Amino acid sequence: MPSLENRPIIEVAVADVDDAVAAQKCGADRLELNSAMPLGGLTPSIGLVREVLAAVQIPVVVMVRPRPGGFCYSPSQFKTALLDAETILAAGAAGIVWGALDPDRNVDQPRVAAMKALVAGKELVFHRAFDLAQDWSMALESLIDSGVDRVLSSGQQPAADSGVDCLKAMMQQARQRIEVIVGSGVRVATIPLFHAAGLCQFHGTFSQSGTDPGYDSAAFRFAVNDQQRCLDQAELRAARTLVDRLDG
Repeated sequence: MPSLENRPIIEVAVADVDDAVAAQKCGADRLELNSAMPLGGLTPSIGLVREVLAAVQIPVVVMVRPRPGGFCYSPSQFKTALLDAETILAAGAAGIVWGALDPDRNVDQPRVAAMKALVAGKELVFHRAFDLAQDWSMALESLIDSGVDRVLSSGQQPAADSGVDCLKAMMQQARQRIEVIVGSGVRVATIPLFHAAGLCQFHGTFSQSGTDPGYDSAAFRFAVNDQQRCLDQAELRAARTLVDRLDG
């Protein structure tokens, strides 16, 4: 698959068909499809995968994360992840977004290698589990050695504007051997900071709170973060304009 590294890329994380269609319309270059985004993203249903792929023309990479929490998986959880990835790829996804660490917070290289073998010619993206690695430089070399195509990072900080120095160092170490895409807190206001650090791929939800008929007036919610969000189309259009201007 040809690299997109040499031109500015906006990747939008979405969790439903409506936002996927709107993101394409507003200038997204690529989508990352998830479920349960308030939990950091989990594997979406195969029905959702098929519906999104049928509705858009831009590349769609799909999260494979079998449960919330950390990234050290049991054998049965890893088997589930492989089966999900196989089904998602067969449906036509452009790639898989995956991450696994061992109990010492090193990259779980055997499991990354197994996922890479399954992906076979499509993209393998290592998600922000990378930001929990105990040694990001060693982790980056491990991903390069495993043939991972791209790593999503906030520079080992909760939000990427606090991790920009790490991100800059990552870009320097990567030397185009792996793509680096910045995520967590990517908005119009922060894109110039990341661009100045040498980044040209930007990942965000570009979301806002949405109305939720019936649920908004209910006596309680099932979880504190059980709130509907939707794409902020004006924000994404502004990000598209800004990224293109910065690149020019």
